[in-house]
Amino acid sequence: MIKKLSLIIIFSCLIIGLGYFTPRHAFGQLFGLYSALFVVYFFLVKTIKNPREIFFTGIFFRLLLLFSIPALSDDFYRFVWDGRLLINGLNPYTILPAEFIQSPDFQAVMGDKSIFQHLNSPNYYTVYPPLNQFIFAISAWLSQGSLFWNVVVLRVFIILATVPEAPPAPRGGAFSPSLSGRVGVGFPPLGAGGASGALYHFNPLIIIELTGNL
Repeated sequence: MIKKLSLIIIFSCLIIGLGYFTPRHAFGQLFGLYSALFVVYFFLVKTIKNPREIFFTGIFFRLLLLFSIPALSDDFYRFVWDGRLLINGLNPYTILPAEFIQSPDFQAVMGDKSIFQHLNSPNYYTVYPPLNQFIFAISAWLSQGSLFWNVVVLRVFIILATVPEAPPAPRGGAFSPSLSGRVGVGFPPLGAGGASGALYHFNPLIIIELTGNL
């Protein structure tokens, strides 16, 4: 129990350090924290075996990043941009950011130029499909012009997408039926046991990139 709790605490601290206090250009810090996370990840997979415990611990790790503004990727600014266009009745598939910034409607839609200044592809039309756009729009509508809350709502959607992977009641033996067999060649199906389920739910790359960086 002490070992398990210690691993969870260390892993949590590393996630917080990476998600809240590591700028994109700090390669040494980024490499060091990521490396440490994978070391602890190795021991977590070997230590926590109970399927339900794995699932809820994995959710806890993701919730630690709920209020962080992504620092390792700037793609999320395009999600916010597209969402704000949509809730104002504009089609992101037909509008180039570099052109729209000249529009008299720009300030009413975007509020200020801060979102535009962070876009990494202002001369390209959006590439995100309709389902993504639907989520962007809901997030923009709920956040009411706040970048922080827009990010939080987007992250809630991602975390909620994990909920269907909750293990069944203890009477069953499978961990994650809907993901079983889909991990890839060379990996055991997630339904094979707790350890294989932990490979997904505790994976630092999945936690940081999917939940942390949106």
